[in-house]
Amino acid sequence: MIRNLPRRPLAAAAVVARGLGAMAAAPPAPADQPALEHCVLDLDTGPQTCYGELSAAFAAASDGQITDAPDNPKAASQDSGLQGLREETLRLMSDSGASSRVVVGTFFKDKNYGGGSLTLFGPEPGKGDQDWVAS
Repeated sequence: MIRNLPRRPLAAAAVVARGLGAMAAAPPAPADQPALEHCVLDLDTGPQTCYGELSAAFAAASDGQITDAPDNPKAASQDSGLQGLREETLRLMSDSGASSRVVVGTFFKDKNYGGGSLTLFGPEPGKGDQDWVAS
């Protein structure tokens, strides 16, 4: 039964499904404009904004604290690029004064960090029984 399952994974799955569905439903960008494939979703207030590059999406999600996210995460997964991004995100999460928001997670449309992405952020990391729920 659903009520016996942990709420956090269910809420995260619902948010990811909503975000990826919105990405798939977005109209294609004109030829002279880059595709807006990398979206960020504010779990506190709800608006979703999309960008042409992962670095721009991460800069927005991290309140300008992370500006060097790799624009090709699939290639960066072969070196230390994604590991560095993960370490910087964890450092910012542990420094409560660094930012007014926290990157909760990034989900990619395709396997191996391919395709578009959805990055979730909120005012603080979920702790204990706190769950993020978005509809």
